[in-house]
Amino acid sequence: MKEKFLIALTAQYKDLGFGANAIVKVAHYLAKKVLYEEDIDGVFQDVEGLLNTFQTDGDIGG
Repeated sequence: MKEKFLIALTAQYKDLGFGANAIVKVAHYLAKKVLYEEDIDGVFQDVEGLLNTFQTDGDIGG
């Protein structure tokens, strides 16, 4: 499941400027938390807001 998250996160959020290591860590975290494939879409909706917040915070602080 981690590989699915890694591929999807990289494709969907690469333009936010996160490094590969950050994407791998998020994929690892999600793979531990999501048990069923039918929950993946909902998780991506949730994580999108979180990643956008991190990216915006980085822009402000950086």
